[in-house]
Amino acid sequence: MTTYDEQFLTRVFDSVTDPFTIYDREFRIIKANQALQDLFELPEEQLIGRSCHEVFHQREVICDDCHVQEVFRTGEPRILEKCVPAPDGSERVFEVHSYPIKDHQGLVIRAVEHAREITVRKRAEEELGRYKRIVSAVHDPMSFIDSTYTYRTINDAYTEIFKRTREEIIGHSVAEIFGTEIFEKQIKGHLDRCLTGEEVHYLDWFDFPDGKRRCMHIGYYPFFENDKSVSGVVVNALDMTALELSEEALRESEERFRHAFENASIGMCLVDTEGRLMKVNNRMCKIFGYSQEELEGMTVNDITHPDYLDVSPRFIQRASSGEITHAEFEKQYYHKKGH
Repeated sequence: MTTYDEQFLTRVFDSVTDPFTIYDREFRIIKANQALQDLFELPEEQLIGRSCHEVFHQREVICDDCHVQEVFRTGEPRILEKCVPAPDGSERVFEVHSYPIKDHQGLVIRAVEHAREITVRKRAEEELGRYKRIVSAVHDPMSFIDSTYTYRTINDAYTEIFKRTREEIIGHSVAEIFGTEIFEKQIKGHLDRCLTGEEVHYLDWFDFPDGKRRCMHIGYYPFFENDKSVSGVVVNALDMTALELSEEALRESEERFRHAFENASIGMCLVDTEGRLMKVNNRMCKIFGYSQEELEGMTVNDITHPDYLDVSPRFIQRASSGEITHAEFEKQYYHKKGH
């Protein structure tokens, strides 16, 4: 090779921004490009002739898992990830590719090593792994749906409620999981609003594979990219079935009470702790000759005979303190007409 060829190859070698190294069979460095020199803050003359384990790992003997040794032994390329301590004390991660250089007889006489730093990517993967573990620990179903209505990630709770594996959900559309009709009528409109950047919450009933019908509180949160565009929707679902059923039972109970109260054959009223009439039924209005609006603006003592003015307040006080839960007593009242 001429001097010109060597100089040209050196320029090509140094123009590559990733570290490149060439080793002989004794694992000595015989060529190192500028990127590798910059990485370890060493000029070429302090690298050439030294072993890789001495320079990169501060070891006197070859590393137990030396990939360069494997290239010389097998004659096959090798790829692995490796942590390399940098001069500033930090530990950097590289994806290392090693290739054999063979003579005309097929004997490996040199090894070329190309390293690409992946520290940022590895840290991001680790961070993503932590987030995935956090999300998986949440007991409420969570998912990420992209702008094409396709599942991109889900937590464990999501697989449990749908009785499907991750592979059966991720990469599939919402319409495939819920059915086209449910998707179009109950889901798509909310997703479309969220994809415009709006946070959306709603309550709805859904049928699930275990045969149960559940009332779910659904929260849709827009996922913004760095350029502020919305690339998808983070979904959080909370099972509200028990609460909704209890509230429904309460509403039904209140309705039954209201019907019984309003249609009772005896006079009935609700009073507050000050003795004000908060609610009266039809029969009580007829008994005292007042309209409902008139009575509900009065107190118990407004219609009580003077000789009995202390009866109701005493009962209200004892009931409010928890001393009694009910009582029976006689007292005299006045009709609107005075009798």
